[in-house]
Amino acid sequence: MVTALTICTLLLSLQQQSWAAVLHGRPQGEIHTVAFCDLIHNPERYDQTVVRVRVIFRRAGEDFIAIECPDCLDEVWVVPHFDPSFYSRTKRSVQRQFGKYTGTTIITTLVGKFDNSRASDPGSCCFGFLVMYAENAEIIGRGSRGYKLSPKAKKRIKC
Repeated sequence: MVTALTICTLLLSLQQQSWAAVLHGRPQGEIHTVAFCDLIHNPERYDQTVVRVRVIFRRAGEDFIAIECPDCLDEVWVVPHFDPSFYSRTKRSVQRQFGKYTGTTIITTLVGKFDNSRASDPGSCCFGFLVMYAENAEIIGRGSRGYKLSPKAKKRIKC
């Protein structure tokens, strides 16, 4: 009886924590918020680490998606991949902002695992980011305007 009660208590406490945090032994509040520019300038420090970042997400057709910061646009790409848990962990209203519109530009806060894939391939132009969930998202551009950020939008994502 005591064992069954202990197991139930453990399962309930695990259910309250995020999937990503449980994997890494940290409560959700302890996932570190990192400036995007710090990720790409110190990739060794964050390789295979779950972090929270505020970024610009761009979709240009079906073949190109990237997360970036206006201050670091010319330095490197970070290519996001969506973990299957994204769809169960992200609110539907937030998920809809990541639609398949060509030219969509979004300001968002993502939680995921950074991948310093360039370490194994020095010729690579990009890092990887496994998106576990999005905390929020706001579309700031669609269509041809999606590629150019207004000065107001740039100020919202400063490294």
